[in-house]
Amino acid sequence: MYRSGSTFLYNMVKELKKYHNKQEWKLHKVHEGWLSWLGPNELGEDRPKGTQDVSIYSYRDVRDVIASFCYRDNMNFETFSIHGRKAIPFIEWIIDYDQKIKNLIQCYSILNLKYEDCILGNPISTYNAVSGVLGVSQLYNIELSEQLCLEKQKEKIQGLKDADTNTLYWPNHIKDGRSNKYKDIFTDEEIKLINSNQYIKNYLKNNGYEI
Repeated sequence: MYRSGSTFLYNMVKELKKYHNKQEWKLHKVHEGWLSWLGPNELGEDRPKGTQDVSIYSYRDVRDVIASFCYRDNMNFETFSIHGRKAIPFIEWIIDYDQKIKNLIQCYSILNLKYEDCILGNPISTYNAVSGVLGVSQLYNIELSEQLCLEKQKEKIQGLKDADTNTLYWPNHIKDGRSNKYKDIFTDEEIKLINSNQYIKNYLKNNGYEI
């Protein structure tokens, strides 16, 4: 999911690849459109025998997704526009993909990570979970968690003038990463409007977010 630590996870896997000398690994960082890669029967068919692809998916409070975009791109609720979608339609769109991805978990090798618990709450558990799904040891995880901590990532980003094709970070990529930032940027009425949408409300309740 957008703005849910996917670039952090990409760099984590890239470092695990280097530390464990897994030159055969091929990494791709993609967002909501990635399901189109799987073909028309992605919700019902198991992977072909011999397939070793692993996907790592992170999601968060969708209200914080649009708040994070607003901080990054200097937008507000009224001016929000990503991929031609205003705030509410954009949230509905990413929830559509969230549900499709979670429906695939039983058929495919997908590690499902909740941003607030795994990336903000206990990063080392995320390293261990990622190592496990990739089939490598946890030997370097403490060292890597120190190298890729939020403050060090922010230091790297502060020195960027353009997008970094190696790390996939760009200027102003990370602010503080915290949760519940939507409460600071949206008005009470805007939050009520989001929360009153039944589709969004169901997502929030089903994933343990307060309404």
